[in-house]
Amino acid sequence: MNEYKVAFVADSPELETNGVGTSMLNLARSLKKYGVSVDIFVPKGVKNIPNDIPVYQLNSFKVLKSQPFYWSYPISIKLWSNFFKNKYQLIHVHTFTGIYFCAWQISKMTNVPLVATYHTMNPDYMHYYLGKAADAKMVRGMVAEYDRMMSNNASIIVAPSMKVKEYLTSLRVDTEI
Repeated sequence: MNEYKVAFVADSPELETNGVGTSMLNLARSLKKYGVSVDIFVPKGVKNIPNDIPVYQLNSFKVLKSQPFYWSYPISIKLWSNFFKNKYQLIHVHTFTGIYFCAWQISKMTNVPLVATYHTMNPDYMHYYLGKAADAKMVRGMVAEYDRMMSNNASIIVAPSMKVKEYLTSLRVDTEI
């Protein structure tokens, strides 16, 4: 029987010390027990890389000068070449940032399902990037439209809490949550 291969993709600042990173590693380790192979793709600059799960670091840029937080570029030759070499059967995106666009493109071109977990309430984090402007009605509307658009590009959405599910439902997301 062929090994089932999954690609986890996220712009997580650290692995094993924050919610997104911890969630990815716990799920990857659990799936490994059942014979599922998981490779994780994160930006260069990510700390706390484990030894028991393959982790690939992608070209990235620093988002905030005040914090060690990096985002991968939305186009990644490393992700594309790894995807075609390893023939993943599923892509699981854990952040709705630039790397999501790359994963979505690969998913569409190869007809591989794209699962997206909405870990972070984006409207609640905009103040880190925009300061007081994040409270503007226009900004909140743009963030909501972005979240709706990204959610509708996935095959299925994982909502880790009722708050997330209610938020995405309020946006009239078409994808199953």
